[in-house]
Amino acid sequence: HYGTVPCFGMQDQCHKPCQVATCLHTEKPCEHKCHTTCTNICTDQCKCECAHKKCSKTCFEVCDKPCCNEPCDKMLKCGHCCLGLCGEKCLSICLICNRKKFLSD
Repeated sequence: HYGTVPCFGMQDQCHKPCQVATCLHTEKPCEHKCHTTCTNICTDQCKCECAHKKCSKTCFEVCDKPCCNEPCDKMLKCGHCCLGLCGEKCLSICLICNRKKFLSD
């Protein structure tokens, strides 16, 4: 039953509670039954943003935030700046502290 399309092909017969994921604005899950139209439509502003770009859509719409190509402003544990891009997962290893390892690979 659980999934992004609950009861695929049998939605009109299912009377289990809706299991559509809740948004970031509310912890309240849907209260309707699977066979009825989902009413958990959040009209708050989408929270997908970084320091440089943000989404212009509401929460229930498809996000339109473009990828950010600005340098990451986070610091690694060693004190050096992350060398990745904003919004990407930071590397766990520092290019400066581990220069030989990067050059040998």
